[in-house]
Amino acid sequence: ARQGLITTRSGIGSFVTYDNVTLDSDLGWTLALAKGGVQLTTKTLTLKRGRCAASSRFLEVKNDFLCIDRVRLDNSTQKGLSYERSRLPWHTSYSHIIDEGLVEDSLNKTLIAQGITVTSGEEWAEVLCRLPTDTAKRMKRGTNEPMLKLRRVTRSADNQVVEFVDSVLDPAHFGLHLTF
Repeated sequence: ARQGLITTRSGIGSFVTYDNVTLDSDLGWTLALAKGGVQLTTKTLTLKRGRCAASSRFLEVKNDFLCIDRVRLDNSTQKGLSYERSRLPWHTSYSHIIDEGLVEDSLNKTLIAQGITVTSGEEWAEVLCRLPTDTAKRMKRGTNEPMLKLRRVTRSADNQVVEFVDSVLDPAHFGLHLTF
């Protein structure tokens, strides 16, 4: 950055795409994919209060989270299109979510019901040349399959972390579109 090689600009946006169509993140991925006609099944693998040292270090927040792990399976192949690990800094108002589940199986709708609005965020993308064994098993994929990995942090108007999500996505369908 000191040499002028890296600059930041306001107004830049990045958007996750599915088969080259931008996903409407305001809807949440489940609804955006369904609206686009994608035939998939979303399975919640984990919904609990827990610790996550990696997320805690990355976010520099207390190690106490609402943990939500989900896999989205292609209905025709039963292979995982995405595997998402969401970590939300724990609030006592989240207690009922563990017992009742997500509103209409949507984290976005659940947050809206809680009165939580995302106003900003950051996203990082990288390529996984090989899937970790546990991720491959959950996605019903081979460990030798390369995947797109996204990490995203969203924040509320008062700059508090709303969610940290680590996603592994099938690059045959998912991409990242950058506007500037």
